[in-house]
Amino acid sequence: MLVTPQLGMPLALLPLQILWVNEVADGLPALAIGVEPPEPDTMRRPPHRPGESIFARGLGRHVVWVGILMRCLTISVGYWYWHRNRTTWRTMLFTTLTLLQMAHVLAIRSEHISLFRLGLLSNKFLLAAVCSTILLQLALIYWPSLQNIFHTVALVRLILPWRSMSLARFSVLSKWRNGCSGIHGGPAKAAGLRHLSRARSTCTHLNHGIFHDNFALEKQHRRLQALCRTWHAPTSPAFSCSWISSGL
Repeated sequence: MLVTPQLGMPLALLPLQILWVNEVADGLPALAIGVEPPEPDTMRRPPHRPGESIFARGLGRHVVWVGILMRCLTISVGYWYWHRNRTTWRTMLFTTLTLLQMAHVLAIRSEHISLFRLGLLSNKFLLAAVCSTILLQLALIYWPSLQNIFHTVALVRLILPWRSMSLARFSVLSKWRNGCSGIHGGPAKAAGLRHLSRARSTCTHLNHGIFHDNFALEKQHRRLQALCRTWHAPTSPAFSCSWISSGL
């Protein structure tokens, strides 16, 4: 990763991200591969020489070419996004390296038999470890608290199904706000309109694909549901409350 400054880029990974990648490679997958079932022809192979190097039988060559391949792929992805001024370039690089580590640990289960012949379910512990690691990586990318710690950003808009409905919600909220003009009781009305204004702002931000606004939307949703239960004015259309309760 020291190559990136030579390309004019900032440091590819931050210290905490490097630590995470090391933990990913030497954590759950490394423990799970220790219980890999023996290969069928193990007892028919000749014994290894007692004095052979730890890099014998092609291991040294494997370390070199796989390391170069991972480095080239990772830096290429990061450079492509950085060159296009994408703010996600470091997170893309970070995630690519993590996923490559998971692909590699699945590929090295056997020296002679491919993963397609072994099958993913032949070592369920390793499969669970890889899936758990991927879920943790997704948490680092999309959980706001972990985003602040690891300095990551959301890569894709997981709320895409919501975006097509956001304008409809915005319109419904506007109509409901207009209908609330007949509600009596100054403090309650003011509080309700304030919550509606925040919800409308949340819908607007949601339409721009900001992930963490999904949590804000759910918070405003609960407030609006409470208002629907407490306000029984005839000027507040019932269909608006049902739209808000079901749509949001």
